[in-house]
Amino acid sequence: AGVEHHELLPIVAAFPGSPPHRVRLDSLAPPAGLASGKLPGMGAVLASEFLRNLRWNGFKPDRHIKRLFGQWFPEVVTACEPRARQLAAMIGSKGKELVEFLTFSLVGVSVTPAGHTFTEVDNLVWALGAYVEKKGRESSTRYHLG
Repeated sequence: AGVEHHELLPIVAAFPGSPPHRVRLDSLAPPAGLASGKLPGMGAVLASEFLRNLRWNGFKPDRHIKRLFGQWFPEVVTACEPRARQLAAMIGSKGKELVEFLTFSLVGVSVTPAGHTFTEVDNLVWALGAYVEKKGRESSTRYHLG
């Protein structure tokens, strides 16, 4: 199975923190000051934000996004997880954190209404999670993403 265009940002974002195991990065000299090919502190969430700042369209599924999407769309989370596992395997990792990142990136794509970008929806949901629907104090309000 190939990779869809909306799957590129999360796949590329996974590389700095978890380079694929199939690629022999250890045969390449790491940049000066780094002990390995991994970039310290550059996990998939931060890397996706970096790519979005370069105008890539996608989700940055941080704790707010994961919490709210998990609450609002549990069936979509379940439906996206198998594809997330496939993508993780394609890039040579099966780590729980990476699969979760990919899963929630795909959930975001699935629930984004036509006519809106993934980044727009991510920003709206993030703001709701950070300032309105705070952890442990979520309401039963039904928001419409469109």
